[in-house]
Amino acid sequence: MKSGGNRKKRPKSARADEIADITQGKEIEIKFRTSRAGLAAIQSAPEFASAQPFATKQLDSTYFDTPDHALDHNGMILRIRNKGEGSLVQCLKMPGLPEDGLFSRSEEEVATTQTVPDIGLFAPETTQRLSGLIGESGLQRQFETRISRQIGVIENGSTIEVALDDGSIHAGDRISEIHEVELELVGGNESDLIKLARRLASEYPLCLDVASKAEKGFRLANGNLLEPVKAGPVNLDGKSDLEAVIIDIVSSCLNHFCANLDPFRLGENPESIHQLRVALRRLRAALGLFDKVLERHQFRDLRQRAKQIANILAETRSFDALIEMTRKGPQVSPGCPAALDAFITEMQGLRAASCNAAWAAFEGPEVTLFVLDMRACLTNRDWRKELPDEAIEKLNRPIRRLAADMLAKLHKDVTKRGEKLPDLDDDARHELRIGFKKLRYGAEFFGRLFGRPKQYRTYLSAVSAMQDILGTHNDVVAARIFLDALAPHPGRERAVGYLLGWYDRQMALSDRKTSKSWKAFLKAPRFWR
Repeated sequence: MKSGGNRKKRPKSARADEIADITQGKEIEIKFRTSRAGLAAIQSAPEFASAQPFATKQLDSTYFDTPDHALDHNGMILRIRNKGEGSLVQCLKMPGLPEDGLFSRSEEEVATTQTVPDIGLFAPETTQRLSGLIGESGLQRQFETRISRQIGVIENGSTIEVALDDGSIHAGDRISEIHEVELELVGGNESDLIKLARRLASEYPLCLDVASKAEKGFRLANGNLLEPVKAGPVNLDGKSDLEAVIIDIVSSCLNHFCANLDPFRLGENPESIHQLRVALRRLRAALGLFDKVLERHQFRDLRQRAKQIANILAETRSFDALIEMTRKGPQVSPGCPAALDAFITEMQGLRAASCNAAWAAFEGPEVTLFVLDMRACLTNRDWRKELPDEAIEKLNRPIRRLAADMLAKLHKDVTKRGEKLPDLDDDARHELRIGFKKLRYGAEFFGRLFGRPKQYRTYLSAVSAMQDILGTHNDVVAARIFLDALAPHPGRERAVGYLLGWYDRQMALSDRKTSKSWKAFLKAPRFWR
């Protein structure tokens, strides 16, 4: 049974031997990665002692897609699962609505007698959509999963199905093991699901896993590395109230963060670390904006935890920035000393060790508990606890006016901080840069509310230019601090000296553009007025 499910009868045009009920609904599920030892350990959890007896089932599933993976590219998963004793179920999973949250998605299931998909078994609207995506190309088997699943049910105010999965994914001659714990809300409240997930994650070796078996299967079949994910637009409704906007924006930032967890864990692209930090900065900026309106300690606590997680990645990101700047500049410049190549090779080794340490920290409970607590805050509307009446009234206000006030305050802050820009020291420029980041994120969050796309783009371009110039200055300052902190080594002296000289020139060139960009920013149209 799926949370929020309902049943629809097959259309009359269906063949008599295939008549079945269609189950449509919203699946709310939290999943963890673990080991085989972890699967054994979790069975000693006190919650399991009162659970309905666990039954073991063998679940063999075959996943299908078009040759060009049209379904996968649209976030859709089509499979046929053999539940044993001739029981076959055809299932389509689809992305949930943004407001439904990180752990939710839509699905449609129907019994079948065939081992290949018949999309005509689904509801008419689903069949029509699939037909448009599949076209004339047809469907092909992509991979299989073979899972031994132990299933039990826990009652904790809500009804939660617990599945302990031990098995593998098979794509041709490629095999990948799977050891997962799935908690699915069968009936009741998502807050009870998160509460159970949090309790288990704090006691057992469980790491939040936002990738489906299908995503893992396509990754195995195609041999592709996961690409870092950039933040998508936040599509706000101008008629929405503040509370709805809090949920939309914070959910977007949290989804951006989670989308880059696997690229960081499995990939080799340094951009994934950058995107994780960007997601955390956007999240902190959003929580800070809403805290100024409602003055909620919940927002402040979560902002501080987001900063602590970002700090785990700080050292590795410093190595990445240094290596990237060096490759694009000093290493390809005339007169580059031979010692620089050896220096970069050494930095890459140190970077690898730093990245491994960061990854190990992410595998611990801190990140998993943070994501669960963020989702719990949104689900429970934690900001409403002991909220004064005047603040509750703010929650019900249309967002457009509040957004204009927030943007005006952010703009005023950077304008005041930059009044004597040429004379600002490094620390003051860094604070100004942070102010511009907050302003940019605020503009990206709210910019589409005001229906002035040309003015919005002009303003955002001016803000981004200032952020980039101040960013270059800060990157050079950070690189100098980083290089100065390196232990003295005879083989490094020539390379470090060359880098410091090159960075000083780059800072001077960048700072010359500051005045022009500052004036352009001051003239940029304030699209919210």
